Amino acid sequence: VEKDLIKENEIEIALKRLMTARFKLGMFDPPGKVHYARIAFSANDTEKHNRLALKVAQESMVLLKNDNNTLPLKKNLTTIAVIGPYADNLDILLGNYHGTPSNPVTILEGIKNKVSKNTEVIYAQGIIPVENFGMMKTLEMKNLRPSENQTGFGLTGEYFDNPNLEGSPVFVRVDTIMAPYWGLESPGEGIPNDHFSVRWTGKIIAPYSGKYEIGIITDDKGRFYFNDELVVDNWDPNEINVMKTFESDMEEGKEYPIKIEYADEVEYAGIRFQWRKIEEMADNSPLIAEAVELANRSDITVVVAGISPKLEGEEMPVEMDGFEGGDRTHLKIPKPMQVLVTTLYATGKPVILVLTSGSALAVNWESEHIPAILQVWYPGQQGGNAVADVLFGDYNPAGRLPVTFYKSVEDLPPFEDYNMEGRTYRYFHGDPLYPFGHGLSYSSFKYEKVDLTAYEVSENDAINVSVTLRNTGDYDGDEVVQLYVRDVESAETQPIKSLKGFKRVFIKKGKTTTIEIPLEINDLSYYDEGKGDFVVDPGVFELQIGASSSDIRLKTHLIVREN
Repeated sequence: VEKDLIKENEIEIALKRLMTARFKLGMFDPPGKVHYARIAFSANDTEKHNRLALKVAQESMVLLKNDNNTLPLKKNLTTIAVIGPYADNLDILLGNYHGTPSNPVTILEGIKNKVSKNTEVIYAQGIIPVENFGMMKTLEMKNLRPSENQTGFGLTGEYFDNPNLEGSPVFVRVDTIMAPYWGLESPGEGIPNDHFSVRWTGKIIAPYSGKYEIGIITDDKGRFYFNDELVVDNWDPNEINVMKTFESDMEEGKEYPIKIEYADEVEYAGIRFQWRKIEEMADNSPLIAEAVELANRSDITVVVAGISPKLEGEEMPVEMDGFEGGDRTHLKIPKPMQVLVTTLYATGKPVILVLTSGSALAVNWESEHIPAILQVWYPGQQGGNAVADVLFGDYNPAGRLPVTFYKSVEDLPPFEDYNMEGRTYRYFHGDPLYPFGHGLSYSSFKYEKVDLTAYEVSENDAINVSVTLRNTGDYDGDEVVQLYVRDVESAETQPIKSLKGFKRVFIKKGKTTTIEIPLEINDLSYYDEGKGDFVVDPGVFELQIGASSSDIRLKTHLIVREN
């Protein structure tokens, strides 16, 4: 406020919102009065929750491609090969922030659950997960020895009641956890919650000879000494929660002296001590050869590939091709995954690609060559059963892409450029790999008619957009009808089009239905920097009805009167 960066009334608005939410949650009431505190453990992890998890996973599946009706598969195939390190992997079910399900179902398990008892499901990992080579990992106590005459594993920690490592430590102990997080709490008796410091000393032992990357992430300050040399200095000035590393050659079994100094100055407190052995990707030849052998034995191969939550996320210690600190530097799947998919395709046996990710993927070669591709994201505790339901036709997919799948990161402006031009379906003029809103079905739908409750309106009006469509395919299924709007006459730069509503509707095969999508005319507004407010342009707007942002089936026009 004193620096005039924010006004006091803006802080008051934010504070009111925050405190209102906390009051509604009962955070200031006795537990006996709070409904949430009285929920029994028996109400958690129920069969009802399991059914909901399955439903959510089914509805989120996006069928990207299905040439020649490759899917759905028959359940009575003689042999199915399931290939890929993510096929029998729990991480790709759960994403980055999650609870721990009691009975998660992997994709491999889901396929085994689905097929007939006479169908043989054979599995091969195909490659070593690329996460094994690019991730910084918290040091285990077995690789550390305390200083001086202390025995055991870990580091000797000296704890000070000030942030400057001054005076004698309040206490000394051997710490075995190398990622302590105290939050707003004290690390021990006699140490304040804020404004304290710690010095750890001891030795580090490499399990293998080679080059290592070693570092610390601190909230707030940190310094690292290796072989009595300062190698990481994040003290003054310092960056909070940023990994600072160095590299060093180490010999197997040799002890190297280390010292880590840490200081907490304000609010939350914590530090992570991590490392990784720097090495090239493993030779996957034996695993790929096994996968090829299984593919040749099978009627069809289901390859589970993509990326995982261990590669993409928030402030992650990942440094490898395509990934940097949890961010992505290109949109391709990792090179070993590409090699696995292309090698299996070369067998000549039919290949289905199941893609896992929490973001867009540039699977250009795969999209050109693989006949059927199913994007499953990180599908949750019932993910394996949901994937199998879609693959074998017990569920007709209708999920839609909530993001654009570009062909290359080169199609996008620089990451540091915050201008929206060239980004998202609203401002991207290129040819995407798969457009925003895309998603196929095992059925087909004909959009027959669009009608508006009014064709000439004022900015405070509301209308309904009704769409009549017919299921012309052989399967019952959902269709997601999408309403896009384009400002035809605006003098200001406007988006190419903007999604203003959608409706997911179930239609039996051969049947016709009419759905309505409400449209508030105020939703056609844009922010006018000159007026400092949102405004609705008078004039003509084009309403586009379609199955994706690029698959527009019907159009009509709406006139907004000038006030």
